[in-house]
Amino acid sequence: MKRLLILLLAVALCMSGCKKKQSDLPGSETVPEGVDWQLWEQYTPATLHLGEEQLDVLIALDAIHLSIYYDRQEQELLDAITLYVPLSDVDYSRERLRILDKNQDGYDDLCVPDMLENGDRTLNWWLWDPEEKAYRYAPDFEQYQEDISADISWQNGKSFIRASMDTPTGPQDLLILVEEPEILVYLDTREEQLWGSARMPEPLSTEAKNHLQIYTYWECVDLNGDGWGDLQVPCRWEEGADGSVYQYAWCFLWDHENGTYVYDPERSANPVI
Repeated sequence: MKRLLILLLAVALCMSGCKKKQSDLPGSETVPEGVDWQLWEQYTPATLHLGEEQLDVLIALDAIHLSIYYDRQEQELLDAITLYVPLSDVDYSRERLRILDKNQDGYDDLCVPDMLENGDRTLNWWLWDPEEKAYRYAPDFEQYQEDISADISWQNGKSFIRASMDTPTGPQDLLILVEEPEILVYLDTREEQLWGSARMPEPLSTEAKNHLQIYTYWECVDLNGDGWGDLQVPCRWEEGADGSVYQYAWCFLWDHENGTYVYDPERSANPVI
C-alpha cells in the first residue's frame, strides 16, 4: 500500500507539469576542458532501434533520473526520464538495464529493474512514443517479485556467478555454477530451479579460471535475435598483429523449445573483444 501511495503521488506530480531542469540530469555536469564528455560520467552504451532509425546512445542513471545521450562528439540529449519511484539500488539497476521492444511496435523500449530494501525486485518499463519522440512510463507492464532471500539455503557453499538474462518479457536474474565440464544455470529464486546446462568443449585454462574468480557478474545477451539471452564463457586471450589483446568465449545459444544450451562453434571462433 505504501508503494502504491508513493507511485500515485509521483504520477500526480508529473501530470501537473513537474519537469527537471537539464542541469539536474546525470551526465549534465560541466566537463573540464580537454576531457572527453563520454568518459566523465558512468554511461551504459546501447543501440536503440526506433522504427527505421538505429541510434548509438549513452545512458546515464541515478536514483531519480535516466538520461539518454547521442553517442557523438558533441554532447546532445535524446530524452530524459524522471523516475516515478526513486531507485533503491542504482548499481543493480545500471547493471541490469535492458532495451527491448516490449509492445512489439518496432520501437525499442526501456526496462529499469530495481532491488528494493526489503529484497523485493521490480521491473519498470518506459515505452517509446513515436509521435512525441519520447519515452513514456508504462505502469501496466510493471512486474513485481517477492523477496527471495528469506530461505535460499540451497545456494550455501556454492561459488555462483551472478548474471542477468534477456527474455522476451524482460531481464531474468540467474546464478551460474561452473563445475567442469558442466556449466549449470539456475534461476535466482527461493527454490532451486535449474534453467539449463552447457558442456564445455574442452577444459578451462588457468587464465580462464582466474578470470571467472574476478568477474562475478555476467550479462547473458541475445546473440541470434530470438529474444532469449545466450551464454558466453570466456575461454582464452590472444595477442593480435597490432599488439591488441583479443578475448574469445565459448558461445552457447539458448534453445527455448528444448530447454537447453547448444554450443555454437562459429561464434566461438570469433573474438568477443
